Amino acid sequence: MSFIIIFAIVLIAFIINLSSKQKKQKAVKIIKNANIELELENYSKAIYFYEKAILIDNKNYILYYNHGLANLAIGKYQNSIDSFSQAISLNRNFNPAYLQRAFSYIQLRDYKKALDDCNQISYAENVSTGLDVNLVRGTIFIHLGKYQRALDEFNKSLKSNSDFFLVHSCRAEAYCYLGRYNQALESLQKSFAINPDFYMNYLWKSWANYGISNYEEALEDCNYFFEHNNYGEESPKAYEIRALIYKAQNRIDDSLADLEKAYRLYKNQKVPKIHCDEIVKHIRQIKGKNINEIT
Repeated sequence: MSFIIIFAIVLIAFIINLSSKQKKQKAVKIIKNANIELELENYSKAIYFYEKAILIDNKNYILYYNHGLANLAIGKYQNSIDSFSQAISLNRNFNPAYLQRAFSYIQLRDYKKALDDCNQISYAENVSTGLDVNLVRGTIFIHLGKYQRALDEFNKSLKSNSDFFLVHSCRAEAYCYLGRYNQALESLQKSFAINPDFYMNYLWKSWANYGISNYEEALEDCNYFFEHNNYGEESPKAYEIRALIYKAQNRIDDSLADLEKAYRLYKNQKVPKIHCDEIVKHIRQIKGKNINEIT
C-alpha cells in the first residue's frame, strides 16, 4: 500500500473522528438547552431542541422520553405516546416511559392500553413528577367505575408518595365516588396543605360538601372550579355536581340544564357508559325524561 493511500486513510479517519467529536459537542449543547427549557416549562422550545438533538443522536432513549414529557405537558398526547414508544423500543426496561405512556393513553381514554402499560411495571417506580404505577392504575380504575379498586391503588401510592398532593386529591375523588365524604374532606386538607392552588381540589371539595349537605359552600367551591379550570376542556363531572347542588336547593331548571350539559359532554368525550347512565338516572328522578330526548 502506497504512502499516499495510507496518508489518505489516516486523514479520513481523523476527519471522521473530528466530525464525530464536533457532533457530540453540538449535541451536548442542544441537550443542555432542551433540558433548561423543560425545567422552565417552556415546552414548545424544549420540543424544538429535543428534536434537533434527536437528529444528531437518535439512539438516546432519554431524549425521546423528555421529548414525550414536553408533548404531554402541552396536551399533544399522540406525539407523547410516539416518543415514549421510541424510548421503550431503545430500552425496554425503562419503567418511567411505560408509566408516562400509560398516563398519555388515559388522556385519550384508551384505558386498556394504559392498563397494559401499567402491568409492564412490577413495582411502584417513582419518577421526577411523583407519578407512580399505583397512582396511574388507580386513575384508570376511576374512569372505569371501579372505585374501591381505585382507592386501594391510591392507598398503595400513599405509602411512597405521602408528600405528593395529587395522591391525596385522587384519594378524595375515590372517597366521593364511594360516598365517604368526611374522609374525602380529610384527604383534601392534606392535599391543600401541600399545594393550595390545585384547582381540581375545589371540585372534589364541592362534591364532599354536597354529600354532607353543606350546599352553599359546595356551590362556592364548584363555581371556583369553573372559574379556574385550565385543563383545556370542560368537565362534565363539574356540571353533574353543580346540578346535584341545584337540585338540593330546589333550583330544578338550573339542575336539569347542567345535567343535560354533563350528558352531552360525557357523550362527546366518549367516556365509559357508566357515567352517562348516572346522568340519566338523575334526570329521570327529576322529570322522568327519557334518554332519547337528550340530544
